[in-house]
Amino acid sequence: MANRSVFILATVMMLLFFLVSNYDRFFFTVHFLESLMYLVILLLLYYGLEEWAYVMSFVTPLVWIVLTLLSGTSLMGLRALAQAVREQRVAFPAEFLSGVILVAGIALMGASGRAFKREVWGRREALRTAVLGTALVGVYYAILIVALLRLSRPQG
Repeated sequence: MANRSVFILATVMMLLFFLVSNYDRFFFTVHFLESLMYLVILLLLYYGLEEWAYVMSFVTPLVWIVLTLLSGTSLMGLRALAQAVREQRVAFPAEFLSGVILVAGIALMGASGRAFKREVWGRREALRTAVLGTALVGVYYAILIVALLRLSRPQG
């Protein structure tokens, strides 16, 4: 039985990335492809491959958080989220959504880590699943970064 909190949080993450792709037109492709990663996690949960879904739903937000910390956009997202909490006007909806994604990603990491430890860890194939799932997410994000670099390259 798939963990419901992982399913709900992965759905929230997918919808948030899809929503932020509509507000951030320059990075539409990158955000849309990020939302597809969470669709894959939902499909894995639906088809009963929970161990793969738990690993991927832990590693995917972790990689995104690291990338946003390196780029500095997570601080802008947290600042916009703090403005919304203080009931101030948020200038850019994409920054606010980035802060919400950061909080939801941390919650998803906690829920999937707990579910993986409770339901999968200790099995014979658990370590192999964790390593291969992490590698799959790493390759996916490497492709995403290459696409981002090609988008940001000056034309001419």
